[in-house]
Amino acid sequence: MALRCTIKVGGVTNLSDARYSAGMGVEMLGFCVQENQENYISPETYKEITAWISGVDFALEINRVSWQELQSILEKYPCNALEITDAQLVEILIHNAELSENLPVKLLWKVENKDLFLQNVENWQKWISYFVFSKADIHFCKNIAEKYPILLEGDFSAEEVEKILAETAVKGFSLRGSSEIAPGLKDYDHLAEVLEILETE
Repeated sequence: MALRCTIKVGGVTNLSDARYSAGMGVEMLGFCVQENQENYISPETYKEITAWISGVDFALEINRVSWQELQSILEKYPCNALEITDAQLVEILIHNAELSENLPVKLLWKVENKDLFLQNVENWQKWISYFVFSKADIHFCKNIAEKYPILLEGDFSAEEVEKILAETAVKGFSLRGSSEIAPGLKDYDHLAEVLEILETE
């Protein structure tokens, strides 16, 4: 299965969402790994879910933590991508990458401050795989998507997705998983509407 653009499904809390998304060709699965976050999952649950999935990147969704806290999280949650909100933490990661000439995981920056983005994007773009913006920032993103790899985060209808892909150079979308109704019982409507319209022939 392949999709016409990059899709990340974040806030994954159960194997059902993970398997469905991976089977549909999603590139990244995102997990909330800070205990104060909504949709937090424990290291044990993370291990159980990721053990069943292959062919996708596992992205840890990190808001604001210290460098030491990040190291502790990485020890508990093996991953191949990080989605970071805190610009200072992004700067530390990039500084270390420049020193070692290596960034061991794919880096996504979830941008909350557009001025900070404009100040840093030229220096940081070499190390960042995707810049993640809120759906509310669509007009800002239209002007920069030709130059930088942008993912839009939010709830989208199939019609919205088609319109955005037709009218902008946005690389893809960051969608959200949902809770199971009961163990193993899921309603995929919120993901299926978008993923099915993006399937290639």
